[in-house]
Amino acid sequence: MKIQHYVAGGLICLLAVSCNASRRGSSSRASMAGKTPDDVSWIRMMDDPNVNYFAAVKSFEDFWRGKTTPTTEHDLFSADDKEEALERSSYSSRRAQNDPAVKYRFEYKKFVHWKEEMAPYVQPDGRILSADERIQIWKQQKSSRQ
Repeated sequence: MKIQHYVAGGLICLLAVSCNASRRGSSSRASMAGKTPDDVSWIRMMDDPNVNYFAAVKSFEDFWRGKTTPTTEHDLFSADDKEEALERSSYSSRRAQNDPAVKYRFEYKKFVHWKEEMAPYVQPDGRILSADERIQIWKQQKSSRQ
């Protein structure tokens, strides 16, 4: 019974995230106006419900290849010298604002989270199951357990 509650809760969360992402899609694209498409294509791709997962991940990896990635909270909290780690991090006021690690740190973390959340729903061809397809699978699993 507990598993059914967890699965139902997870599906509700996924549906809420999916709805929220579709509402933010237009504002994300508007905030990226004036930038070259190759710079931020991975940002636009994660907001596209019809994106090919593998193409989005490749675009993300290509963008960050050879660049310093943003500092994660794990990096800061696990450091022995937290003050020094903060000074070297992408949160330091000494870092240039046009440094990709500073400029795209929110989008970086959002993409990493999106990548982990979508991974279970990726089909062999790179298509991501829609929210309706996920709910249908959940309903089938629920009915088979009863």
